[in-house]
Amino acid sequence: MSESSVRTELDAPAPAESTAGPDRWRRMPRAAVRQKEGDAVRQIALTAIGEDKPGIVAAVCRVLYETGGNLRDTSMTILSGEFAMILVVAVPRSLDVEELSRRFDPVRTQVGIAVF
Repeated sequence: MSESSVRTELDAPAPAESTAGPDRWRRMPRAAVRQKEGDAVRQIALTAIGEDKPGIVAAVCRVLYETGGNLRDTSMTILSGEFAMILVVAVPRSLDVEELSRRFDPVRTQVGIAVF
């Protein structure tokens, strides 16, 4: 996963009156998100696509859990018989994007999905 395929640091303008709707993350205030006391995090967008089968969500979330990540927002659907998910996740700022990508290598092989 290259820096260009991952949206990092989802900057958001000041909040609007409502935070409902599909683009509500754009209106959320940019606050210092904390996973653990004192650990700075950043948000990234992660996409996974592959044949729909049991265990995809569990495998992806396991990697995020093991790396200290946390789901912030999700969208999952079936597109032409393929499972597709887009996740906005908070990961430790110290975690390199390339390292996160390497952590998904076993998931890519075992579950048969592409993770970007």
